[in-house]
Formats: sequence, C-alpha cells, structure tokens
Amino acid sequence: QLRGLGGERVRTQVGVLPLFGACPARLDPPLVYLLPQTSGALRLNLGSDGAEAGPAAMGGRIQLRPDWEPPADWTGSLAGDASFGFASDGLRSRLGAGAATVMGGFQGRVAVDLGRGGDYRSGGGLTVPGKHEHVGASASLAYRIKADQRFFVSLAHVRESDVDHPALPMNNDLTDFWMAHMGYRLEGGVV
Repeated sequence: QLRGLGGERVRTQVGVLPLFGACPARLDPPLVYLLPQTSGALRLNLGSDGAEAGPAAMGGRIQLRPDWEPPADWTGSLAGDASFGFASDGLRSRLGAGAATVMGGFQGRVAVDLGRGGDYRSGGGLTVPGKHEHVGASASLAYRIKADQRFFVSLAHVRESDVDHPALPMNNDLTDFWMAHMGYRLEGGVV
C-alpha cells in the first residue's frame, strides 16, 4: 500500500503475464481477483528484479503462480487445509478449504474460498457502505515428465456480487473472473 497500486508502480502478474482490472482508473485493483485459496504460490518482489519475471515495475511486483506444486519435503499422498477469518465487528468473514494429492508423477489440488462483508461504522459514527460477497474456486493438475520437466493446467474462477465501494459513487452488482493456464516448464540452470 505504501508503494501504491498503480500499474506503473506495482505490477500484478499471473506467471509472467500482467493482470489488469476492468477499470482503466484502477478502481478495481487486480489483487481482488487473487484469492488465497485459488493460487499455487504467491511471490512478492519488492523492487525491480530484471527480465526474469517480465517487464519491470518501479515499486515491485505481486506474482501469482497458477499451478500448485508440492513442497520439496512432501512425503504423503493426500493433504488438506482450511482457513477461517472473522472480523471483530462481526461484519466480515472468510472461509477457505483445499485438498491436494500426489500419485506417481501426477500432482493435483482443488480449493474454494468464500467471503462476505457488510456495512460498518466509522470512527466518527457514520455508516460506511462496505457490503460484498465473493466465492472462488480453483483446480490444478500437473504431470512431472522427468525430474526437470513439468506440464500443468489450472483453472480458477472468482465471482463477486453486491459490492459497495465506500469512496465511489458506484457499486458492483456482479463480476465473474475466469483464469485458465496451461504450460510446460523445463527447469535447470545455464551452463
């Protein structure tokens, strides 16, 4: 937030592709479409990091990796996770869950993320419109061909509804965001 969310300052990317919001004035920053449970990994680069991740941005980049890959120390064949958040004012909540498996060279993960918020009262006692609802889901499937070669396909969907923007004279009735990726990765260093 200190660096600002303007595209020229902080770039938001999925893999190496920049992600832009629908509004040219950046009133819907791309971050709202990247839910924690619907990503494989999230990488924060705090400054310019060269050509490795695509065009540079002065303030750094937020880079989402769309496909899930098990950690290097993975020893099981099936795992699950769940998260829950609840604001102290009782008006905002979030629930997420996921399951992952590895069978031979195949790696897969599915996840969901649900959230809801309501209007709230400011420090001065005014009611501020802050209503929102979202549901997100993702699936990722990969096959490790060899130790240094991997093919993956992933799909994510986020639906926002009834979003009130506190500082703007507009609201969002319904937004559907789909993200599909397929790729082949050859890992290794330059000799």
